[in-house]
Amino acid sequence: MNTLTILLVAAVAVVASGMKGDHPKEQVVHRAFHEAKKVCMEILMPSEDEVSNMKEKMKECLQNMGHGHLTSHPALASDEMPELEDALCFREELKGISAESRRNVSLCALEDHGVLDGEKVNLTKVMEFIWTKVNEVQNSEAKEFISKTVSYLSELRMDADMLQLIELKKALMNSCVMHLAMNLTEEVLSRSCPGRNGTNS
Repeated sequence: MNTLTILLVAAVAVVASGMKGDHPKEQVVHRAFHEAKKVCMEILMPSEDEVSNMKEKMKECLQNMGHGHLTSHPALASDEMPELEDALCFREELKGISAESRRNVSLCALEDHGVLDGEKVNLTKVMEFIWTKVNEVQNSEAKEFISKTVSYLSELRMDADMLQLIELKKALMNSCVMHLAMNLTEEVLSRSCPGRNGTNS
């Protein structure tokens, strides 16, 4: 299993364990997962205004490149973040068009964001947008983790391909959520350990 698959399986396990019942430890894990997801989304997901603008640009680019049938896809239908199912289905639709056509759509969609070096995506420039959000986050654990992760990614050079960017964002989100959820869970469950807070038993 690759790392991404392991993370996804782990995420499902966390959700499932949080939904099984009312056991206090299960509730701890469930709460930690949702808190982690909230924090990581604040860093890695665009605002509603940004989502709206990005969707309009994507629809324009798809239409211009001969893929007008995708402009009415549910993932592009509203100004809000798409539902997970719609986002996954849109990703599958993108896989169905040729790599050259997808590259042209991607270049068109990214041209106004200042992240392209010719036909390559400059991840250092992409990360500048993420850094802005990282610096606004109050959760120091999330900030440290994301900071380290994006600093590694800034060395990469990527083709202008929406599928690559989607996979990169997904990997970042999954690793952020799992890292933070595990640390939050560990912190809560270890509070009653002997020796914590200066007490011994």
